[in-house]
Amino acid sequence: MTTGRKSDRDSWVKALKFEEDQNLQAALPIWKRLAEETNDAGFFLRYGWAADRLGLWPESEAAYLRSLNLKPEFVAAMQAIASLFAHRTDMAEIDSFEASKAWWLKASELSPTAEILTPLGAVYVALGDSTAARATFEKAVRIDPSYEEALYNLASLLPDEESSRAIALLESAVKIDPDYLIARQLLGRLFQHRKDYGQAEHEFRECLRISPKEYWSLLYLANLLAVVGNLAESETVYREAINSNPTDRAAPEFFANMLEELGRRNEAEALRESS
Repeated sequence: MTTGRKSDRDSWVKALKFEEDQNLQAALPIWKRLAEETNDAGFFLRYGWAADRLGLWPESEAAYLRSLNLKPEFVAAMQAIASLFAHRTDMAEIDSFEASKAWWLKASELSPTAEILTPLGAVYVALGDSTAARATFEKAVRIDPSYEEALYNLASLLPDEESSRAIALLESAVKIDPDYLIARQLLGRLFQHRKDYGQAEHEFRECLRISPKEYWSLLYLANLLAVVGNLAESETVYREAINSNPTDRAAPEFFANMLEELGRRNEAEALRESS
């Protein structure tokens, strides 16, 4: 970014400080002014990023496009606009994801990295093209076998008959990032499906180490404990899950089913009525 003038440098530092303080409303006009005064692609990227985070999607798109007009092979700007289209909600979903795909493809042609191919694969998933998604994740893993998001996303697409490979991919992912919550959740579910209950319990308890009140981790653990016959702890964990997310009906329903199997029908009925 062009920061030759002292006033520009001072404004740049001020905008960065506002961002650090989570004050994007204050940072946005500074980035906008710097971008327009310097006509610098980097400043238009920062301006677009701030607008994006504030939900000003047309303004963000315009800033990103201006950045790319100034610097047509600016991969960071392509990534930014691709990400914008993947999550904005002011246009038809299919159109938004198709636009996101187009920009991720452009970025991947210039820089075929796992960091770019993985969100491209996720967009293919959103568009319902699981074949293209898997091929893209496979390519990402070949390029960088240590990119945990690619490992997780590929594992999540593998069919039941490839569960051993899925487990290996997820084990690699959590070795790289021990706090990768959703990877551990999926790993635990795969172990439970294989009736490897000890490993499944380990993964679900690791999930709760990462996020002690996370609803789905509590629910997965409660279900597993019921399966293995640890009913007292299962009941405790079910109640924790219900308290963590009182509006979701999954935990109350599973818990009510367990209570019915234990002959506690009145409690099960009362639980269903209150949820």
